[in-house]
Amino acid sequence: MEKERISVIIPAHNVEAYLERCMDSVLGQTYHELEIILVENGSIDRTPELCDAYARRDSRVRVVHLEIGDVSTARNAGVQQSTASYITFVDSDDYLVPTMCEILMDRLKQCTDADMAFCSFSLVYEDGREVEQSIFRQSKKEVYTGMEMLRLGLLQKTTWIPCARIYRKKIVEAVPFPEGYMHEDYFTSLLWFENCRSVVYTPEILYYYWQRSDSASHTMTVKSRYHSILMTYKKWDYGKWKQILSAKEQKEFANIMLLHGYLHYKRALRDSAVQQLYKSEIADMRQKIRTMFREDWSKLSFKTLITMFISTDSGQWLYAGYCRIRGRKSS
Repeated sequence: MEKERISVIIPAHNVEAYLERCMDSVLGQTYHELEIILVENGSIDRTPELCDAYARRDSRVRVVHLEIGDVSTARNAGVQQSTASYITFVDSDDYLVPTMCEILMDRLKQCTDADMAFCSFSLVYEDGREVEQSIFRQSKKEVYTGMEMLRLGLLQKTTWIPCARIYRKKIVEAVPFPEGYMHEDYFTSLLWFENCRSVVYTPEILYYYWQRSDSASHTMTVKSRYHSILMTYKKWDYGKWKQILSAKEQKEFANIMLLHGYLHYKRALRDSAVQQLYKSEIADMRQKIRTMFREDWSKLSFKTLITMFISTDSGQWLYAGYCRIRGRKSS
């Protein structure tokens, strides 16, 4: 029986140093029925030529050139160009285990109503360290309903990165990435979970997520913190509206969301010169944090309140004094 094809969508922006490793891992998959869509978006290095060379070398590879360097736009363009029934996203500096696509497709076929399959992955650092990310380390369960995954996603008990997964195309098509934003997958994954009948999981590490010090996810500017707060606020508002969490889980959710947003807001205020360039964004951050705090302050734990206080100027001064006194006593 003919195997169904998978569209492998790879945004490629200024990755000449990493693209070969990524593409070798994709082209070397034991599951051969692949449609590989390289979406080159606004690169100023040799990435465009490298992408075109791969298209000439392997008929399964197609290249889309975009002028804009936005990863959400690139991923959406790849989905629009896709002709396969299934989709997987790969970041162009990451790499796969040769059997990833085959194992995840087997899991999808074993569970006939599954709309998504995903695996564990490892973070790989520039100094050679690997940190295993086993999504459900304590659970032996491998099949979840979409609503179970949504609950876990709200409580940040599963990852939200779009990679290390295979989706039925209809799931991704129904909810495209919001274009023009960083941290766009933080909220989008929740909507994908909600639209799934079931989700299958394998604990095997099949994806390696390269941790670049100069990547967008590791270079936190005021703009990226603002976008993180926007996505956090959307997730918070959505979680309250869905009303699928228990009373205990609602408290946990409120603490996670407010602390995450508040710490990003406080860190955005550290550079007074930059604040002048982002007055409207900082004002919007402040308003969103105040709204979240006004509605959920009664759910906050003592630990969360202390952490929030320590992040203030007064709190940091007091904490530094406490550490100094404690250090003297222990010496």
